[in-house]
Parts: sequence; structure tokens; C-alpha cells
Amino acid sequence: MTTGVNVRKIRSRRLSARSRWDMGVQVTKDGVPVVFHDWDLKRAAGVDRKIRDCTFEELQSYRLFGSSQTIPAFEPVLELADGRTPLIIELKAEIVHRELCEKCAALLDRYPGEYCIESFSPLALGWFKRHRPNVLRGQLATNHRGEGLKTPVIVREMLTYCMLNGFCRPDFIAYNCQFSNTLPVEMLRYFYKCKMAAWTIKNQGELNRHRKQFDVFIFDSFEPDQFVNFNKKHPKR
Repeated sequence: MTTGVNVRKIRSRRLSARSRWDMGVQVTKDGVPVVFHDWDLKRAAGVDRKIRDCTFEELQSYRLFGSSQTIPAFEPVLELADGRTPLIIELKAEIVHRELCEKCAALLDRYPGEYCIESFSPLALGWFKRHRPNVLRGQLATNHRGEGLKTPVIVREMLTYCMLNGFCRPDFIAYNCQFSNTLPVEMLRYFYKCKMAAWTIKNQGELNRHRKQFDVFIFDSFEPDQFVNFNKKHPKR
């Protein structure tokens, strides 16, 4: 996944047959959906401020990684994509989800191309299940204990094992590929029997190691040596 979207590169990018844009979307203090992966500006701009605590106008004063680029609003990014490539949109709902879902859905209703949404928040997926049931949705997940995340025990287990999937009914589960051979992944494949996506594959070696555990792969910073056969058969779950 990327930290943000470089609008200049989007304008000039030549799309290949397997191009997919993966972007995280969250809302600013004044309710503007923006494309930015990190929750705060520490890594990209050296400023200890969260995106949700800044207005969109304030964000435009911060340059990313020493460049001239700033954080773009979601709407013009959709206009630049213009249906030319499928989009993978992560809804970053850290605290509240309804405003983010409502505003993104209104913009995506006008998008002429293919897209899916995904989120670590079962509440965000549940909103789309109720209000946009035809939109493909995926549950992002990771092993909270394995990552050393300071998540309350009950919430940690619920999110690690995707226990709210009965509520949000995702079409696929996108799991941290570093935990592909762990009990949570094996249980999810066995009980839910939905497509499993791996995030994030960063080189050919990782792709080769995780082929048997996952059906779909999210790549970062490289293209595989060959097309992935998404219809391959897996061992019985």
C-alpha cells in the first residue's frame, strides 16, 4: 500500500493490463475525504498531527517527503482515474465510520470504472452491506498479537479471527501475508470459505511462498514475473 497518491505520477502514468490503484481514504477535520495511508503526518512531513485533526486547507501547507506534492482530495483522484483502471479503496475509519462511508459512497456512485472497498473496520463494511450491497467489499485483517499491537484482549481476538464477519459479510478477507501459516488464517479459510487476499506482497519470493494460502495478491512496488492464476485450485479447506 502507498502512503499517499502522487497526483503528478497519476497524470502521466501509462496503465498496463494489470494496473490496479490501491489507496487509503480518510476524512479531515472539516469532512473532506483525502487519499493518504498514514494516520498522521510524522513520516511524510515530519509533523506530529493526525489527518483527522487538520482541515483540508491546513493539509495543503505540508509537503510530502520533501517534494512539492501535498495530500490530494479523493474526488479529483477519482476524476484522474476516470474509470481507466480498477480501484482498491481502503476506508480508514479509525474512530467513526459513517461520515467517511457516506461521503465516499456518494463519490463512488459516479465513478465509471470498477472498484472494491476494504477496511479494518467491520462497521464500515457493515455500512456498505446495508447501503451499497452490490459493492464488492473486503475485510482487512492481521494477527494483532503477532504484530505486537496494543489492542484490548477481547477486541484483539475478535479482529484477528474476523469474528464480526457474520455481521458485515465481506466478499473476501485480505490478511497480512506475514501470518499466512498461522491458526487464524487456517480457521478463516476453513469456516468462511471466501476468497483470501494477501497483503502486501513486495517481491517474487514472497509471492512464491504464499501462493498456496491465498487466492488473490496485493502487490507493492513490483510486478510479478508472470500473471497470477486466480482460478487455481487449492487444497480442501
